[in-house]
Amino acid sequence: MSTEPDSQKPDRFRTLASKSAASDPQNARSTAEVELEQKLAYERDARKEDRFVFMIILVVIFNAWGLQNASTWTLPLLVGVLQLFALVVLARRFGVQEIQYWLNQFLAHMGPGSAKTERPAPQPKVEPKPAEPPSPHNGEDKQ
Repeated sequence: MSTEPDSQKPDRFRTLASKSAASDPQNARSTAEVELEQKLAYERDARKEDRFVFMIILVVIFNAWGLQNASTWTLPLLVGVLQLFALVVLARRFGVQEIQYWLNQFLAHMGPGSAKTERPAPQPKVEPKPAEPPSPHNGEDKQ
């Protein structure tokens, strides 16, 4: 006989205890609670996204109605940029992950150093030092 244990044999008491725990009404209740919490979180997320879509529809209707008689292109452009920033803030507040993903991708391409072909840094011009003019006392000792 060796002192090392052979392969682990299943403990019959633990297997029976785990089977009875699965059929335990308390465990079934907690499983149902977890499922309901997940469904509730999904519904809340869906409602937030619906509200965000409603806000976008309102912005489009405002743009069609309010900016149809704009005499210059600057007013619609300025209002559009302001609305874009407001919608991005609302998207983050409402938890719309798609908008956050698109925004992060856009900002990554617009950030510094994102140019496809970067120009090499210009090399500084090295100018030779001018030769020193001969001193008036070129070989003469000062007294």
